[in-house]
Amino acid sequence: MKTFVILAAALVLDATSHPSFPFHKRNVNCLATTLLNAHTPLQRRSEGLEFSYVGDKNPETWNTLPGAETCKTGKLQSPIDFQTEAMLNPDIPIITWADYTNVEFIHTGNTVEVNLIEGQTEKTTLTYASGNQTFVLNQFHFHDPSEHTFLGRAFPMEAHFVFKTEEAEPKAAVFAVLFQFASGEGSGGLLNQIGASLPAVDKPTTLPELKLKQFGEGLNLSAKNDGVYRYEGSLTTPPCSEGILFNVLKTPTGATAFELAEFYMAMPKNARYTQPLNGRVSK
Repeated sequence: MKTFVILAAALVLDATSHPSFPFHKRNVNCLATTLLNAHTPLQRRSEGLEFSYVGDKNPETWNTLPGAETCKTGKLQSPIDFQTEAMLNPDIPIITWADYTNVEFIHTGNTVEVNLIEGQTEKTTLTYASGNQTFVLNQFHFHDPSEHTFLGRAFPMEAHFVFKTEEAEPKAAVFAVLFQFASGEGSGGLLNQIGASLPAVDKPTTLPELKLKQFGEGLNLSAKNDGVYRYEGSLTTPPCSEGILFNVLKTPTGATAFELAEFYMAMPKNARYTQPLNGRVSK
């Protein structure tokens, strides 16, 4: 398996030497995609709904799933393509990162997801400068390639940190981190921690230790003054429920080819098509 990951990482690095084709405004390398997704089934499951990113249950048909009409009728859908900086907000959320023990790690068939169950001694929280709401990290998961695009171009991967609150509306906020190719230590250890223990589909496992503080320090949010793209959106998978406040960090973080290759092997291409803005502006 490790040999295969190394080969896949080499293909990721060599992507520019092979032809690519448009994948709903995303450039996908033919050779790398074929190899990395060779063992990935097409059918995906989430929240009891069966859906896919290709075939007869692709994103254009999600609205036909039970309770998922909003995937078509909704006016505040995610992800979106950032054509300008109109949604750029200088108020980067204040995130207090925590380390965890014995967290649930699952492969939903749609993505790999870490669930932070209650009972932990520490919690990762998100607040805004206004300080009128505190959100608690509930789970995080990954998309390949990034779901949010910039002038039609995607990054190699995107992580969604899903925070929830009971204090007021909105009830949920997503802090989205984009990953780009980099050498060195890459993602501050986060992808290495998870990539070393990627579970099989529908076979939950436990991560004995999860160090998010190191990852948060690597993001160095307090030193970034270029802001986040903040807007009101939705879940990017069925049932596409709206009322989600997205915070997409403008500056991407680094990830090595080896780190990304481990995820590419485990996940399908799981990025929903970008959705109409419908007049939305920064929140």
